[in-house]
Amino acid sequence: MRLHQGSRLLRSLALVGGTALLLLACAPGGSPSGGQIAAESKPVGEKTLVFGIQAEPEYLVMYGRVTGQTFTAMRYFLWHGNLTEYDHQNNPTPSAAAKLPSIQDGDWKVNPDGTMQVTWRIRPDAYWHDGAPLTAADFAFGFEVVVNPELVVVDDLGLAQVKTNLASVQVVDDKTFVVSWKHTSYYGNHNNRDWVPAIPRHKLENDYRTMDPLAFSTHPAWREELLGLGPYKLIRWERAQFVESVANDQFFMGRPKIDRVIVKWVPDNNVLVAQMLAGAVDIAPAESMIKPDQLAELRQRWGPDKGLTYTNLVIIRILAMNYREGGPWGRDLRFRQAMLHSIDRQELVDVLHLGMTKPAWWFVYADDPITPLVERAGVPKYDYNPTLAAQLFAQAGWTKGADGLLRNSAGETAGKFYCCRYPSADSNDVKESQAWGQGLKAAGIDVEHPVPEVSGALPATERRRGQQFNYGGKIANWFPSSREHYANLLSTNVPGEENRWIGPNTSTYANPSYDRLLDQRLQTLGVSERQQVEVQIVRMIAEDLPLLPVYYNPLGVAVREGIRGPAPAPILNMATAWDIHKWTMD
Repeated sequence: MRLHQGSRLLRSLALVGGTALLLLACAPGGSPSGGQIAAESKPVGEKTLVFGIQAEPEYLVMYGRVTGQTFTAMRYFLWHGNLTEYDHQNNPTPSAAAKLPSIQDGDWKVNPDGTMQVTWRIRPDAYWHDGAPLTAADFAFGFEVVVNPELVVVDDLGLAQVKTNLASVQVVDDKTFVVSWKHTSYYGNHNNRDWVPAIPRHKLENDYRTMDPLAFSTHPAWREELLGLGPYKLIRWERAQFVESVANDQFFMGRPKIDRVIVKWVPDNNVLVAQMLAGAVDIAPAESMIKPDQLAELRQRWGPDKGLTYTNLVIIRILAMNYREGGPWGRDLRFRQAMLHSIDRQELVDVLHLGMTKPAWWFVYADDPITPLVERAGVPKYDYNPTLAAQLFAQAGWTKGADGLLRNSAGETAGKFYCCRYPSADSNDVKESQAWGQGLKAAGIDVEHPVPEVSGALPATERRRGQQFNYGGKIANWFPSSREHYANLLSTNVPGEENRWIGPNTSTYANPSYDRLLDQRLQTLGVSERQQVEVQIVRMIAEDLPLLPVYYNPLGVAVREGIRGPAPAPILNMATAWDIHKWTMD
């Protein structure tokens, strides 16, 4: 039976993929050679690395932070930085900080009332790209900017945590400052791109004090005039084409071994594959959104010796439900449980992604230390079971009519369930959206692809408002490596009029018990104790199902031969380039 279903799914998706290949020659940027961008930008004797990225962002680094869904980690690690970063084991490690604060050393103090003071010391050799030293005042200024309620920061998952948890940043001297916390948090010795940012006070303070908030949010300092701390300095941004950067000779972690980095925008991943085969692109990182179809082609064309391809399973692909529309999927847990039992996740993995990933049963990594704890705790696991799904639908008052659609006792359908992505020129997106909808259609839900677009002509606030309506579920990403992603479901992160429709909790899930658990997790310093709280959080999500986990997003990585990262981890481990200054290339 599974083989028959898989063949049907494969046939239904073949037209989409075949059409994309037929259009390859006329796609934007479709020249296999990639035009003259890379060639024109390679001075003789210099080593130049060319990335291919699918979507061009609106800005590079805003307010010293990276938000949005496009090219996020890469643009931060190329051009900016902070006091700490995560190593390959996801532990904090010093970056621009002289050391990690610790309770044992006394620079991380937990007070009797639960508040904390954390003293940070900046490396003496940390400089901005214009040669100005990085100072404590840059962090105090950064904190002032990001907590300003008049500034709009869209999709910044960690910003709410800054406002909720941090009380102040006080300068001690040029290289020392103290962060005061409102309560105990195990993030006390973390200060990366999700916490207090560094913003160049010497360049931007006057503009911040004199410009209106909207003008400051569109400042060229976040775009073509970016001034950062990272291993590469921006020298040119040709819109809709590429960004060019050169090595930062004063980078505090050591001058990068590769002299120049170019990031090209290649909207179609089939075109990206053609450019890699032609030698016009060196790396398709995880953030290029290259998929197993393209990886399989590269493996076949390259053979065993021409490059490295693999999938980086650092993100869980989820169906984010919409409670606002009033459908039964928002009102009745049994309906959501039945929906998840109707999705054959293993078939999606095997057919849609060629077996290059695996189903996600909970909101944790398969190899996460808490996964065995979750299993032993008996957290609900919703496998593919159409029979049980039909029973749950019936218990919720929905049975199939003669037309195959679920109907209630009055003969009414549940309404259109627009799913699962907006219109896209990327064949991968279309195939994924349609494949997810097939299991729900078979269960009797009136699924329709794509999600209706919101007019780009609307003002930003109205556009964000429009994106909260007129759909049943959207494909989205969940990052288990960032425990702050649990904050997506905080009731305070529900978008609405009061916050100008900004917030990641688009399902509008609100559970005071969940909010309290997240507070408890944040304030638990002991690792084993905190893991037990996380198990409770994973259980609550599994029992309430505001989001449906489907599979680990098979983010493809393709690297041509001759490019190497530091051992022991493969290049671009964890879908980032945080150690790009150590990379080498032939």
